Amino acid sequence: MSRMLVRMRPLLAPLFLSLAACAPALESESATGGVLVIAIDSLRADHVTCYGYDRATTPTIDALASEGVRFSNAWSAAPAILPSNAALLSGCDPRIAQRVLPPEVQGTTLSYWSLPREAPHLAQALLGEGYSTAAVVEHPQLGPALGLARGFEEFSGTPRSDEPGARRPAPEELAERFSRWAAARGSDERWFAFLHFGSLEGLGWDPVEPWEHRFAPRAGLDLVPPVGDGEHVFHALPRARWSLGARALGEYEASYDGAIARIDAAIAVCVDSLRLAVLLLVTTIVVCGTRGISFGESGLIGDSGTLSESDLRVPLVIRPAVGRRFEPGAVRTGPASLVDTAPTVLSLCGVAVPPDMQGTSLVHALADGSARPRTLAIATCALF
Repeated sequence: MSRMLVRMRPLLAPLFLSLAACAPALESESATGGVLVIAIDSLRADHVTCYGYDRATTPTIDALASEGVRFSNAWSAAPAILPSNAALLSGCDPRIAQRVLPPEVQGTTLSYWSLPREAPHLAQALLGEGYSTAAVVEHPQLGPALGLARGFEEFSGTPRSDEPGARRPAPEELAERFSRWAAARGSDERWFAFLHFGSLEGLGWDPVEPWEHRFAPRAGLDLVPPVGDGEHVFHALPRARWSLGARALGEYEASYDGAIARIDAAIAVCVDSLRLAVLLLVTTIVVCGTRGISFGESGLIGDSGTLSESDLRVPLVIRPAVGRRFEPGAVRTGPASLVDTAPTVLSLCGVAVPPDMQGTSLVHALADGSARPRTLAIATCALF
């Protein structure tokens, strides 16, 4: 957490919490302010401090959870990057974006996945209501060709890795891109931004100090896993995720936790930029993981793709803007799904949820601990 965030939070938090507790619900009328949805690929819930992790990996996310509502039983809709993000932005089962090709057709990513134009899309729904919209996306697969950019007036993506000079931006660069865009918003402007961090994927994290050695390997995780030849293999590291050299599982986990802390620090920069622009109190902030990653629990190492808890259980924190009715610091234990994010955001903005969105709005659960918007969460599109 940045020094500014630590310094300002004691001054602003009490005011924010008191205003939130007594504010009326704004579910059916037009709401002002902005919405920032932060999606972090491959972020497991059990490596987030406010979810009980014993390492201080996420002070910024923890602060947002203390001021908002944390869903302790949240699940991804799919254990892969494309379908999970399609579900997040569309509010639908990710299979609506899946194309089934004949066995004889040699498919690529673009031929297997594309969000149809007729499918609902969070950005498009808000754009139609007069919101300014922008996306800052790290992963090269989440580009306009897959239909995920629909509805965004500005889309800052990442070139595909096979393009000359292609380089994935660091978390700090993504935060700076969002901060520049947010600084141009007016105090009475309605806006929606989608910020995607993808650097937790795989095990090839950039060895950047102080994050690389922020945490020491745990005792007992000194096993050096073998390296397999396939893209997805059981009980071995996929070769594409091998960072060369012999590294123990504990070293991989420690690097993963350091990479989480680096992203959390980038989120702190985004929060500070909203505060400096006098937008923080009127901005709804959603932070979620899009899927998990396994360190051997489901037979996979440094990979995801199974319908297991390590691959599917993700954090979901919603800190609504002032004027929305919610219980600050509450923890909701009922099941929630990432497909619920889009309808929840629309409800908080006073925008009608499209009837073809399959997710369930969590807006009533934000204020009422007895509310149970859903009884179960379903995940699809597993590799195994």
